[in-house]
Amino acid sequence: MILYESEIEQCTLELLRDESGYNLAYGPDLLEGLAPERVYNEVVLKGRLKAAIDKFNPDIPISAREEALKKVLRTESLTLIDNNQAFHRYLTEGVDVKFGVGEGKSRTDKVWLIDFDHPENNDFLAVNQYTVVESKSVPPYAPTNKRPDIVLFINGLPLVVIELKNAADEKADLQAAYRQLQTYHQKIPSLFKYTAFEVISDAWFAKIGTLTSDYSRFMEWKSVDGVRVVDSKHEAELEPLVRGLLNKRTLLDVIRHFIVFENAKERTLKKIAAYHQYFAVNKAIRSTLRASAEQTSHFVAEHPAVYGLPNAEDQPKGDRRAGVIWHTQGSGKSLTMVWLTKWIREYNPNGRVLIITDREELDEQIEKVYKGVSENIYRTKKVIFAQRVMNALIEKGLAREEAYDTVQPVAMKAWGEGLDYQELLAQNDKVMALLTRSELDACFTLDYYFSQVDYIYRRNGIEG
Repeated sequence: MILYESEIEQCTLELLRDESGYNLAYGPDLLEGLAPERVYNEVVLKGRLKAAIDKFNPDIPISAREEALKKVLRTESLTLIDNNQAFHRYLTEGVDVKFGVGEGKSRTDKVWLIDFDHPENNDFLAVNQYTVVESKSVPPYAPTNKRPDIVLFINGLPLVVIELKNAADEKADLQAAYRQLQTYHQKIPSLFKYTAFEVISDAWFAKIGTLTSDYSRFMEWKSVDGVRVVDSKHEAELEPLVRGLLNKRTLLDVIRHFIVFENAKERTLKKIAAYHQYFAVNKAIRSTLRASAEQTSHFVAEHPAVYGLPNAEDQPKGDRRAGVIWHTQGSGKSLTMVWLTKWIREYNPNGRVLIITDREELDEQIEKVYKGVSENIYRTKKVIFAQRVMNALIEKGLAREEAYDTVQPVAMKAWGEGLDYQELLAQNDKVMALLTRSELDACFTLDYYFSQVDYIYRRNGIEG
């Protein structure tokens, strides 16, 4: 059966409505009627955004809310990626506003555009045939007219653009959809100031990417639940992408926690998690909560099986061992660690993360990735302490590979400039250790890790 592009568009809209509860609208209808929501050169549905700002920020003075709205609509920079990054900060961190509180005093607070904690409290709208007309400030001055297939709005903000092609047309493949997006970037950049990410699909294959992604960096989203992965040879990818990524809860989670901007050489790259990174980090988060719970606390009361963990019967609450994530080469291990670290740091500001690697090359790679996304990372002073264990084992006759397998770390990094591991423990016992080898990441609390190192010391008669 041949599906035409209009039919693919309609099927996608119906999936969004029926599976995820989106409201639907036809682009031209937003321009007409007794209460039109926009004109052609406006990309934000301002009435919806203002209503959301008023709803989520009732304790902020009206004048400050209006100032926040102006900030969101204002273009600050000459480059599209800089504007996109600035808006993403507003979206995920809130818009800072300053207002008077009487007696000549003032205070600063945040205005929120989205209720991330309660997805159903937001206005999700899918619009097809959304025409944008944009005038140029440089010759030729003639306005351009472009019409993306589907735009997803949250509280009036255009956060996802979907470009569809007809799989039956050899010239209208995924690469054609990608090229169309690049044209949109050039012709109607005002729309892409706001987008979190973009989707391309021909109904069978489907990929996601960002404003700066090359075609090779657009990735499939092949799972709805992180357990079952579709086989693209026999199953279409578009439906699991819509159901697995564009559902309200996952979409907000990805926007808030799984997008980073990396300073690479002379340009900024915007990166989004692949589906395996997203599900791996979320499972690691759940397991970390379980592993770090005190035996006497009720912080995590559910049985470990609730978290979908393998061998959950053998993983008691508070065991200080969060688990292992296996990676294939080139699957984004460093960014997986970044996203897990960001979550730890956001929800436990006093927490610290220790990163342990098994070779200098990997050490440098991880440092580069962390610093590239503006996450400060520092070497500990006593990098050598675990190296002493490994060297002692080698002197006792173990092969170098066996010594690596026994001790693991060659280099260590930690949050907190100049701190050694003992100072880390003394300062805060809520320390997460991320141990990484070529295709393995393991997560556990620091006290558990050093108890194992101490055991290795004692077992092999090493003093230290």
